[in-house]
Parts: sequence; C-alpha cells; structure tokens
Amino acid sequence: MHVYVVFCHPGKRSFTFSVLSSFIAGLQEAGHTYSVGDLYAMDWKSDMDLDQYERETSYEPSLPVPADVAAEQNKIGESEGIWGRSATALCPASAAWRAQRAQHME
Repeated sequence: MHVYVVFCHPGKRSFTFSVLSSFIAGLQEAGHTYSVGDLYAMDWKSDMDLDQYERETSYEPSLPVPADVAAEQNKIGESEGIWGRSATALCPASAAWRAQRAQHME
C-alpha cells in the first residue's frame, strides 16, 4: 500500500518528528511505500484567501484550485492511505473521496 503522510511541525527534534520517524520505519518494515508532505518545508499557507473560501463553500465552485493545493490533492489521490500526526491513525483514502476530487478537478 502507498501511504501519503502529512507532517506539520516546524521542529525536527520534536516528539512529533519522532512519531513520524517511527511510523515511517513501521511502513518500511511492513513493505509499504510512502511519501511525506512536510507542510512547514513547503511553506504551507494555513489561511484561505477569498477565492479559496468562495470555491470551498461552493459559492463559486468554478474558481481555480491553487497550484500548491492541486499538487497536494494529487499526492492524496495517488495514495491508498493518508496519515497525519494529529489523526494518530491510518485513514484509507476512500473511493468516494477520489471520485469527488476527480469531479472537482475537471
């Protein structure tokens, strides 16, 4: 199984990074593939601008998805599982979510 891991912490000496490292070691030991989305390394913007808000709330669904968001959506869409440190669990990427995303990307 390919797992997309979302990591969101500024410190590489943190407990959160230790959990990430242990989780990755477990994935490797089990023979899974993975990719990590390090939101701080990507200079992730946590706040929405007006266009993003209007698109996500369906006021203006035809507005374009920002390139950085589309890139992350593609990584999730290519994965069979998603894991985020705050979730503390492996969550399978559902077929329904993938279908909804594909429709939204058209």
